Amino acid sequence: MKNKKEQIRKFVIFLFWIMLWQVGALLIQNEVLLAGPIDVLKELSKELKELDFYKSVVFSLFRIMTGFLLGMSSGMLLGAISFFKPFIKEFMAPIVTLLKTIPIASFVVLLLIWAGSKNLSIYISFLVVFPNIYLNTIMGLSNADKKSIEMAQVFQMSRGRRLFYIYLPSLNPFLISSIEISIGMSFKSGVAAEVIGTPKFSFGENLYMSKIHLNTAGVFAWTLVIIFVSYVMEKLVLQWIKKVSKIPVSSKYFKKRMNNEKEFITAKDIQIKDLSKAYEGKMVLNRINLHLKRGRVYCLMGPSGCGKTTFFHILLGLIRPDEGELIGVKKSDICAVFQEPRLLEEYSTLNNAFLFGSLSKGEEWEEKELLSLLPKESIYKSAKELSLGMQRRVAIIRAMNFDAPFVIMDEPFAGLDEKTKEITAAYILKKKGDKTLLVSTHNIKDVNLLKGELIDGDKSGFNWDYGRT
Repeated sequence: MKNKKEQIRKFVIFLFWIMLWQVGALLIQNEVLLAGPIDVLKELSKELKELDFYKSVVFSLFRIMTGFLLGMSSGMLLGAISFFKPFIKEFMAPIVTLLKTIPIASFVVLLLIWAGSKNLSIYISFLVVFPNIYLNTIMGLSNADKKSIEMAQVFQMSRGRRLFYIYLPSLNPFLISSIEISIGMSFKSGVAAEVIGTPKFSFGENLYMSKIHLNTAGVFAWTLVIIFVSYVMEKLVLQWIKKVSKIPVSSKYFKKRMNNEKEFITAKDIQIKDLSKAYEGKMVLNRINLHLKRGRVYCLMGPSGCGKTTFFHILLGLIRPDEGELIGVKKSDICAVFQEPRLLEEYSTLNNAFLFGSLSKGEEWEEKELLSLLPKESIYKSAKELSLGMQRRVAIIRAMNFDAPFVIMDEPFAGLDEKTKEITAAYILKKKGDKTLLVSTHNIKDVNLLKGELIDGDKSGFNWDYGRT
């Protein structure tokens, strides 16, 4: 009912302005100065009977949309390359600046000299669209969630998966907004170029001839046609973009490393040697030395802000230490339960837990695995619909089913009630196998639940005072 009322209100407003236009035309009584809507409709109906009308629409549409599509595709491609390769961005900067600042009229004159009038609207549409799409592509990709990118890095997600599942959702709003603007701009500039160049069978030629013959109704009629064609193309392109962005990427195209008995990486003892990190002259980690034996659970306790998360991020390869080394395991053989769940919110629980489908085990196995910690109705919900406690359990399932011998868990039980903690701890121990676990916690009960060995932070080089300053 509300939408219906809104539509009626819009129609009444539209009708008011049409009537005002007609009244103005009747008062002026000069078709050259102002043709009324009735005269415009008569002129339009006359044009619709002519074959040349359809030739003009098709040829102009082809030229303008060719320029638009070339500008959009090259803008997206070079924008993506520039984002991932800063040198290319620097190289492109002067060109993009020139395209943004030089008046379109200057381009029209130059291109008339260099290329003639026939395909002028293709070049002008391209030059108008390219910088807008290029800059919005870079902004959209830059807006991707940094924590999700770190998660993808830790879990060895392929570049294709990162692009599709992390960068593309971030890019979409920027891309859609820039396309909405660019299509209108491409038609305005393309038709303006046609008016100057007047290629045969084009919007511009018909507008120019209407002007020559003082046919104001014809100018209005062709303007309405241009607006309609521009609107239709905008809707079609946006619908296509939205449809393409939702096409799922098949698992078979990307290498996966979910837990598989045949491919499981053998765990080894891990040596953390002389690991140090300081921020602004304040020592956070001071020559940490730890020997973690294969297949055991180690629990690190200490106050918030003492450096546990920094320590974990160094082990994961997300932060560079000032000095020290990790011996016995490669960074690619470590996975994590982060302090935040770090799920991809728009995708399902199942997708997040198994990184968009296991190659070695089917969906039936995956569902059963999720039911170990989650209610059945949550399996196909998007991650953003889950409670924080459920999201954390999804993150735990993801880490425990990933093929890595060393699992880091940063406060994995935060926000879970006691009963859920017990169930989750039992699941972790069941899935642990030969893996080595390094867990941070604030609760000694968690150490007991995991049957872990407590790490004495004071003797290991953590700066407990750092969290208090």
